[in-house]
Amino acid sequence: LERNGSPMAQGEIVTIGPTMSVLQVTPAPDQRMLRDLQTARAFETFHNFGDARVKVLIEAGAKVLLRGEGISELKALDLLNVVDRADDWQVRICHGACQNEKLTPGQEGAGPRDVTLMRNDGSIITRLAEVPNLADAIRTALEGEARWRFIKEMSNDSESNLRIKMRLVPVRDIEQDPNTKFAIRARDIAAEVEPLAGSEIVLHDGDTVMLEVMNLGQEEPYLSVLDLRQDGTIAPLFPHPLVRLGVNENRIRVKNDKNGKPVWQRIPFPFVIRIGKPYGNEVFKAVVTRQEADYSPLFRFRDADDIQGGRRRGNARGNEEARSPLGQLLLTVTTGKLGGKMRSARGDDEGTGLIGAQDAANMGVPLEGWSTAEISFQARPPKNGKPAAEVK
Repeated sequence: LERNGSPMAQGEIVTIGPTMSVLQVTPAPDQRMLRDLQTARAFETFHNFGDARVKVLIEAGAKVLLRGEGISELKALDLLNVVDRADDWQVRICHGACQNEKLTPGQEGAGPRDVTLMRNDGSIITRLAEVPNLADAIRTALEGEARWRFIKEMSNDSESNLRIKMRLVPVRDIEQDPNTKFAIRARDIAAEVEPLAGSEIVLHDGDTVMLEVMNLGQEEPYLSVLDLRQDGTIAPLFPHPLVRLGVNENRIRVKNDKNGKPVWQRIPFPFVIRIGKPYGNEVFKAVVTRQEADYSPLFRFRDADDIQGGRRRGNARGNEEARSPLGQLLLTVTTGKLGGKMRSARGDDEGTGLIGAQDAANMGVPLEGWSTAEISFQARPPKNGKPAAEVK
């Protein structure tokens, strides 16, 4: 809380209502401070992003297939919260089709022996066949959904100098380096992918696009972009752990035209994106940071698990980022491991080396020094029945 540019106090919102919230102020205000607070402004400095655990409702038919042992395994997982109320769920597990499914083009209906995982908006996460390791397959899908849902809803626009916009540029005639197989050239076919009526962007299997960003601030922040797919999978998009360090710097420069207006900047080769399955809603999510950072390893389970467990040494990509509060939040969501302790380089529980995990039921992080942006689109089947082969 501040007045005339000077900090007055700190506060915590303890109750949120539709038109009014309750703020607990520290130090406790006297009458004079209460009068001064009437003309003060509040700035959010720390945000609790809420419970990262996904609420799962298991229908009766699916319970029969999972049996008591399988249900107990799901209830024991840190990133899941198995519920019984039919009006309070985020993911529903059904034997066969679920009620009120909303299929996107290219998605098939359920067979009588399928197990369906459906979000509360009607979208289908996945359908699984009845197999002996059904509980393991469901667990993997639900853990992915918990990560997907949390990162999709993670938002921070409090830093005006760290704001960016993103757009997709359609390209074709992709040429690859014969040795690395990375893209080295492509031909633009439009300035950007134009949305359809209703502002929805649609891309088809086989389409190829490149990403452009616009720096709306006066600082030159660092950019990490990840791909959130319809089936709950998350993958790093830029930078990418498979592209060696130094190939493309992920700093976004301040670039303006002659009139001082910001201009679009292309994420350079080899970052050409080819659209494919799964079909449905897809989101490219950007994390923008003031400090130099590459969060791509924190979005890959194996890398994140190694970092969190202290199995990566030296200056490996992602180690420094994992020590930040934001990195801790991403590590917890990616690995699903909670309650970790501070670890030293020796691997014991003393010192301040590699860091464990936060509690997924109470995820929070300071808002200073980072922001988010995203662009979403519908991934659909190929226009003519099969995707075109355009890579040379």
